[in-house]
Amino acid sequence: MAKAAQPQELNINLLQKEEIAGSTGAIINWVLNIGRYFIIATEIVALLTFVFGIKLSADKNNIKQAVKVAQIEVDNKSACDPNDLEKFCEDRFRTLQNKFNLISSYRSGQFRQNLVINELLKRLPSGVLINNLSINEGKITFSGSFPTAVHLQTLINSFNSDDSKINDLDIQELTSPTTTDPNFSFKAVASINRVDFKETTIATGSGESN
Repeated sequence: MAKAAQPQELNINLLQKEEIAGSTGAIINWVLNIGRYFIIATEIVALLTFVFGIKLSADKNNIKQAVKVAQIEVDNKSACDPNDLEKFCEDRFRTLQNKFNLISSYRSGQFRQNLVINELLKRLPSGVLINNLSINEGKITFSGSFPTAVHLQTLINSFNSDDSKINDLDIQELTSPTTTDPNFSFKAVASINRVDFKETTIATGSGESN
């Protein structure tokens, strides 16, 4: 019969090998030490990267949560009841803001009608009576009467003067005196110089009196 193969002996030497002497050994030891330090530094960097990644993930989750909470608050304010005066309501606020803007725009485009009427009365010759008066779209329409033709010419000259804020007088109707009415009757339209009657803001302040 064939003999069984003898198992080979395994020898493990746990004793420290002799160091290589000379400059070659020094270089090898130096390389090994550098390698160890490099490995340690790499592990430290990896650990710091891992910790920093965990912190960034936590901050990202906190930001997402804060955005959700803020969005919920904005939605609640936007969808509130405009009739609930105890709570802030974006719809009610925007409605009021639009009204203020509309009023401001309207006032900026208007002129002071009382000053227009004062200017008209200043331009009327003595003896001219006004029966009807209306102001619309930069035009003033008025009707009345006067006793003589001289008053008509004086009226026209008054509105055509250089310092008049109401000009371009147009006599649309003119009726001569009759047995029942001894006066001339007329209807006229004139243009208003809107710049001279713009609504302005009057600032009040203290002044010194002498």
